[in-house]
Amino acid sequence: MAKKRPEDTADLWGGDEPPELPPGVKLVRTLRGHTDLIGRIAWSPDGQMLASPSKDKTIRLWDTETGECVRTLEGNADMVTSVAFDLTGRTLASGSDDHTVKLWDVKSGKTLKTIDGHSLAWVLSVAFDPRGRMLASASSDRTVKLWDVISGDLLHEIKGHYDWVRIVAFDPEGRTLATGSSDRTIKLWDPTSGQLLRTLEGHTHNVRSLTIDPAGRTLASASRDRTVKLWDMTSGGSCSAHSRGTPAPSTP
Repeated sequence: MAKKRPEDTADLWGGDEPPELPPGVKLVRTLRGHTDLIGRIAWSPDGQMLASPSKDKTIRLWDTETGECVRTLEGNADMVTSVAFDLTGRTLASGSDDHTVKLWDVKSGKTLKTIDGHSLAWVLSVAFDPRGRMLASASSDRTVKLWDVISGDLLHEIKGHYDWVRIVAFDPEGRTLATGSSDRTIKLWDPTSGQLLRTLEGHTHNVRSLTIDPAGRTLASASRDRTVKLWDMTSGGSCSAHSRGTPAPSTP
């Protein structure tokens, strides 16, 4: 497995300076401290803390009011790609290129649990279900794994994508798990049973980001094909005329 992703060396701006801010947008502050690429960041539920994972093998916790780094979490052996807070904001989950999922105590910075579930594969995304009892992890091994947060036991291993699973997201009720992959598809799953509910097709490159609206009706997906698509969670329909939702085959 190659240890360099295309995005690690991509020139996102075409130079050293970011583009000018659009009218009406004001930069509040810049948070500095990491020494390498920063992965998927996450807000705490109360909005008072921001967690940033990095290729420098650390996670930094920032006070969003002052911009101060209040804590640095160390313990990973490779890039930390993704982080997520539980519903209380007291526990942080992380996924890493060192093949592990870690649970951290936000207040002390100590590791609560290390889960070695994706053998020899990168963990690209993590997400708590809305009740904080289940944790989903997506990996370059083409699987999504659902873990019991308290025990660390594996609840389900979800297979169905034929390339890296890059992103996972729960709907607000925790009844549906969405996954986005380098195979250019989005899949919707029942997290309780692990059953595939629907496959959404329409992107022409890997799906890199997913988010579901607070009402749980619309899913937004972002892709390296330079588009964002909005999907109806019930029908699978997209705002794009070239996209389609394919229901999963019925179980015999």
